[in-house]
Amino acid sequence: CNGWDGALGFMVGANTGNSKQGLYSDPVNQVLQTSSLTTNFDQAYGGIYLAGAKDRMSFDLQANYATNNFDLAESAANGVTDDYLIGLDGKSFSTNTTALSGRFNYRLDVNAEKLISFIPTVGFNYFSNTGAVVQLNETQSLEVAAYDTTVGFIGASLAQSKINPNGTSALTYYVTGTYYQDMGGERDAVFTSGGDTVDVGIDSIGSYGDISLGLSYLQSLSNGPAGARQLNAGAWVDTRFGENVSDSYSLTAQIRLSF
Repeated sequence: CNGWDGALGFMVGANTGNSKQGLYSDPVNQVLQTSSLTTNFDQAYGGIYLAGAKDRMSFDLQANYATNNFDLAESAANGVTDDYLIGLDGKSFSTNTTALSGRFNYRLDVNAEKLISFIPTVGFNYFSNTGAVVQLNETQSLEVAAYDTTVGFIGASLAQSKINPNGTSALTYYVTGTYYQDMGGERDAVFTSGGDTVDVGIDSIGSYGDISLGLSYLQSLSNGPAGARQLNAGAWVDTRFGENVSDSYSLTAQIRLSF
């Protein structure tokens, strides 16, 4: 339509990983880290996407729904007794997430003969998460309220593509740098002990950077499953850094069909 090529498809997938953060439960010395919390998570998701391209421009919109399962492990910080543990060790909880994301890219040719390009990108991720209750013991619980957050990002990739002589497939290698800004603000939680409650604020991740290395594969299909006409696959490794992010790494693989 008006020179645009488009694709509509469905996606399903799974993610797994872990994160680690410090906890500060001393009411007198609130800057003292009293324990460390490790969160192991598993996520399964499904959704739809719409992608389009025209000349140097391209875009991608996605909407998905995910179920998330979390397993917690808490340990006392160095030099701090177990008296300050808040009871999260061995606990589990689950949430659901509805997400909408989009990005816009513009390709600049660095070396057209060798198919090397520089691709600036801008986009957003919106998440709506359900709340959860973690029962610490018979009289204590931690209730995390439902929350919405939006993350904006801007970045650029340097990529080189190799196209099969028959023109039906392509392999692309790339390196990407991205700056993210979490605009969700503080998240609310309530700690209950007996008949007493304490409001707890959980800061957002704020701003952070990401550097990734990866490859992607595209295959045109003449007789794909359920009428699919294109296969996209990719794998990449990321490292993230920022004031509130340290030692963050991830490995991701993805496959999708376009109809």
